[in-house]
Amino acid sequence: MNIQKVGIFDSGVGGLTVAKEVKAKFPHLDIFYLGDTARLPYGDKSEETIIKYSYKNAKFLFTFGIDLLIVACNTSSSFSLPFLEKEFQFPIVGMINPGANLALKRTKNNKIGLIGTRATIRSGAYRKEIEKINKEALVFEAACPLFVPLVEEGLFEDEVTEIVARRYLKGFLEKEIDTLILGCTHYPVLIPTLKKILPDVEMISSGEATLIHLQENFHLQKENKRGVLRVFATDRSTHFKEIAEKLLGEKIDLELASI
Repeated sequence: MNIQKVGIFDSGVGGLTVAKEVKAKFPHLDIFYLGDTARLPYGDKSEETIIKYSYKNAKFLFTFGIDLLIVACNTSSSFSLPFLEKEFQFPIVGMINPGANLALKRTKNNKIGLIGTRATIRSGAYRKEIEKINKEALVFEAACPLFVPLVEEGLFEDEVTEIVARRYLKGFLEKEIDTLILGCTHYPVLIPTLKKILPDVEMISSGEATLIHLQENFHLQKENKRGVLRVFATDRSTHFKEIAEKLLGEKIDLELASI
């Protein structure tokens, strides 16, 4: 099918790291982004609540006549994809399969690290996907619950963020991992900080992995038109517009979504 309109949602600004990659590669696409800032974060919610929020987000984006939905939230991708795929007719892309595949392509020693929210780690979704593809791969995991609020506050390379990161990542130092899956779309902006701790480790971001997945699985032929980018949030939080513009590198008109 020919994709023209893409819906993307996340719990906050993190999914804009995916939206930016898609927009840069396919500028003709109309992109509708929703950050569920009223219910942020998803990482400490129950499976039932995550599915409920994800359905509401998808239903809102459905109203724009989207051809493809990207669930740019690893926590939501870990739990809600089977439910969303039953409820909606358009194709749905989550973060788990693309990220797992790219990590397995990049690793040289089959020792893969994974960082994510508590819910993503608890789900075991990445581990199951990786072991399904390659039973020889070893996965080492760490929940990093403070990373999302630090990113939402714009503290990308702050000394506080580095202190937190060193505590979270210290367990990987002895595991000899050569690849680290950033299992949350908020995390790629922290790469400069993470690289201070794991300088020789390949970082796998959801944005890059999703872009490769789209190129391999969908017809996204470039066209001579400029697509629109509309950004919605479920709550006008103080920092969302500022951080969103910093991540995207452009000004936006933030719109409020009542869902």
